[in-house]
Order: sequence, then structure tokens, then C-alpha cells
Amino acid sequence: MLERLHEYLQFRRISYNKLEKSIGVSHGSISNARKYGKNIGSNVIAAILDKYQELSAEWLLRGS
Repeated sequence: MLERLHEYLQFRRISYNKLEKSIGVSHGSISNARKYGKNIGSNVIAAILDKYQELSAEWLLRGS
């Protein structure tokens, strides 16, 4: 899921910092999760999908 999020951010030219600020999470929380192979909470995923409504939940979560 984090790799698909990374792909989306690259496509939209959105930095991790901008994403993290826009949803109100601490700096590095999402980028470090990807970097170190950690999970992010469902509350963070919900905030991302709420803020970036053009992002498909189905694609982000399942890859389809």
C-alpha cells in the first residue's frame, strides 16, 4: 500500500512533507514508514483518502 501511495505522490508531484502537513501527522511519519517497512494506522489512511478524494481507496488498499 505504501508503494502505491508513493506512486500516487510522484504522479501528483506531492512531497511526503506536504502530504503529512495536509493531514496533520508528524513530519516523517509516512515517509519513514515506507523507508523502514512499517505500517501506518487506519486513521492515517482515512485522513489521506479524505483529503485526496480523487485517490481510489480500492486501488490504494488492494491495488485494483
